Amino acid sequence: MTARLTEEQLDEILQRDFTSSFRRGYVKVKGFTMPKRFEELQDEIHNWDVRNEDIWICSFPKTGTTWTQEMIWMIVNNLDFDGGQVNLGIRSPFLEVSALYDFRQLKKDIPDFEVPPFLDDSLKFVKDRCKIGPQCIKTHLPWDLLPRELQASIKSPKIIYVTRNPKDTCISYFNHSR
Repeated sequence: MTARLTEEQLDEILQRDFTSSFRRGYVKVKGFTMPKRFEELQDEIHNWDVRNEDIWICSFPKTGTTWTQEMIWMIVNNLDFDGGQVNLGIRSPFLEVSALYDFRQLKKDIPDFEVPPFLDDSLKFVKDRCKIGPQCIKTHLPWDLLPRELQASIKSPKIIYVTRNPKDTCISYFNHSR
């Protein structure tokens, strides 16, 4: 017989093993466990102005997202290998990355530390990038936490959903988290 962990036990493991000055805790949002900082960005993401010309690359972590971002960016940009030398976080920004890692304490502890804009305020960065033209936007958010205009089909950008065998994903995520 397999024993199941209670919510309290899972919360204890998260607090013990997966909290740091970069990630100060977790909250439940629509049934999903998210880093505490997500609460600060949740409304802005929910009300995000989705654009039909953008491409959304949606996936669970460790399923091949980076490879997909590179491939899609190259196709959309006519195999611009010179442009492809620019950091992927700039070319295909990660919408909610600011919710995953809170650099505010690090900047207080190390005043000379410079956090790249695409990490420091990812929502502002994506908005600014959208002003220059269509974007490939990466997200690991589950469907229920994506912008309202996507969920309600008010806007119709291209959405690429990346998936992978769950067993392989679990092993990859475990190794990534060690």
